[in-house]
Amino acid sequence: MKIDLAPFKSLIKDRCGLHFEDLRSARLADGICSRMSHNGMESHVKYFDHLVSDNDEFHCLVNILTVNETYFFREPAHLDLLKKKLIPELLANRNRTDRIKVISAGCSTGEEPFSIAMTVIDKYGTGGMSFLSITGIDIDNDAISKAEKGLFPSHSFRGVSDQQKEKYFDKVGSNQYKIKSHIREHVTFRNCNLLDDEYPEYLKDSDIVFYRNVSIYFEPAVQKEIFCRLAGMLKEDGYLIVSSTETLSHNIGVLSLIEQDGIFLYRKSVTLPVNDRRKLSVNKENPGPGNLTSSPAGLTKTKKITQAERSHSANVLRSYHSKKAEASDREYKVKRSKDELHLLFDEALLLAKNKEYRDSLNRIDKVLEQDRSFIKAYMLKASILINMSQTDEAKMVCLHVMEIEQWYLEVYLLLGLIEKRLNNEDDALKRFREALYIQPSCWIAHFYMAEIYWQREELEKACREYEIVLNILKKGDKSDHGFTFFPLSFPLEQLAQLCTHNLAELRKRLR
Repeated sequence: MKIDLAPFKSLIKDRCGLHFEDLRSARLADGICSRMSHNGMESHVKYFDHLVSDNDEFHCLVNILTVNETYFFREPAHLDLLKKKLIPELLANRNRTDRIKVISAGCSTGEEPFSIAMTVIDKYGTGGMSFLSITGIDIDNDAISKAEKGLFPSHSFRGVSDQQKEKYFDKVGSNQYKIKSHIREHVTFRNCNLLDDEYPEYLKDSDIVFYRNVSIYFEPAVQKEIFCRLAGMLKEDGYLIVSSTETLSHNIGVLSLIEQDGIFLYRKSVTLPVNDRRKLSVNKENPGPGNLTSSPAGLTKTKKITQAERSHSANVLRSYHSKKAEASDREYKVKRSKDELHLLFDEALLLAKNKEYRDSLNRIDKVLEQDRSFIKAYMLKASILINMSQTDEAKMVCLHVMEIEQWYLEVYLLLGLIEKRLNNEDDALKRFREALYIQPSCWIAHFYMAEIYWQREELEKACREYEIVLNILKKGDKSDHGFTFFPLSFPLEQLAQLCTHNLAELRKRLR
């Protein structure tokens, strides 16, 4: 049966912001057919009328459409930051009677808010929950009901060690686990639509909002609207955490994007940017052109133009054409200068490819003397310096580029590579994670992280990173790795084979 999905898409978008395009349209069609069958309806037109008038039916449809793909301790770096930095900082700046309010927005079946609770208990013991309030919210009533029961299947535990599972869960049956009551009682769950006109009181004055892997279901305009609303619920100096794949898309000037320990997150700050503090003032006694008003004199009859005025106008016209010619000449000189600059850069690049590094650096420096914002020239210079094992100099070049362009992917990749070569593994991982905030599909960052984890004997993490590389390669172009000039240490055509081989070796060791 062919269903006109347009009215359904419009209704769902208007009421809860969800959008269903491309492959997700099939999920919508399946959901509609399922609910029509449940209600004994054969006409999708009649079902649509029923959906509009019956709020309970609308929620039933939404419940089966929302994807509840979640698991415990997802993106563990955020949880580490929570316990090591955010909670200690917030505790230090408040009265003992004030509880830290943490919200898990789009909590699904509860894995995220329970992970937050377990993280706090790991650090502070069960007494830590006395200064913390954790609330999970979701539009899906069924998901909230499951979260309140605290009963989870085995696939929710892919990020949980056996020790944690034993410490925080009781086994129920052959394939399910129930979270222990002393954790369950400290987490509250509420049904909430993030697109509602007004948010409930319990969301107001939140200290930390986790809003991870939720906005992908919304259109950009809705993403912005919800982000602004959640930002409005934060206390001053509160934090809003989105997933690494969503971070930069929410950098819309509402909250300050900050970095802590290689993790990017948002903070609510009262400090205004310089441009916001500048106000234009109007001199009422001497108004500018935009403030001029018509004068009664403007209504008098036109004055006769004299010969002197005609002569003056002719001089002004000649001056205008002369200045225009000079400007054109200047533009030509600038263009010629840029052409010469790029020619000099091309020479430097050719010399670098021939491993004539000294001569190449000499030409790059001449380029940068004339154009200090030529980022590709800096990147070529840094790549050459790395090849010459002059890592300190290469690092200085990269840090200088970060001052020019904060979100330039290649800078973070080269800095990660430098730290990797120096065996500064923690710093290397930090830089590669930063690269993934900028471009989550950057497989080379995942690949180098896998190598580091393997070297550190963190085999499960290494497996995960190799698997991510393979998944990315299946969907995209492996030549899009982020390096412009730096040569890879392995042939690209053998990359998938290399990852598959490494995965097999790691899995043997994990048995």
